[in-house]
Amino acid sequence: MKEDVRTILKKYRVNITKTRLLVLEAFLESSEPLTRKHFFNETLPDMDRTSIFRTLNLFVEKNIIYRLPGTDGIRRYSLRQATNVVHSNFICSSCKKIIPLKTIMLPEVELPDNYTQQNMEIVIDGLCDECRNKQ
Repeated sequence: MKEDVRTILKKYRVNITKTRLLVLEAFLESSEPLTRKHFFNETLPDMDRTSIFRTLNLFVEKNIIYRLPGTDGIRRYSLRQATNVVHSNFICSSCKKIIPLKTIMLPEVELPDNYTQQNMEIVIDGLCDECRNKQ
């Protein structure tokens, strides 16, 4: 059973607003990363753009979601599954589709003294099946 949206916001000590509820619900229902444009066009077409932008930034700050690096300049966001997880994604260099990957073996990385790791992301780029078949 999906965790209640209000419970998640309370867990991360985020005040409950209509925009925050709707944005978090969209992440919980999505199986792929979302862009800001997704919220402006589909999820919250009548909502203030500034509220959506601030909500996404707050969710990143509170570690509810994370920003995905992209090669096309479009910011994508994905729901953070756990705080100590490596986020792995395949990005198609042609259509820019992002596919989350399961990380089987974590890489060992030696950080400089007194540095603390907070996140790790692995990005693999190449061609998705559709784009590869078009060539």
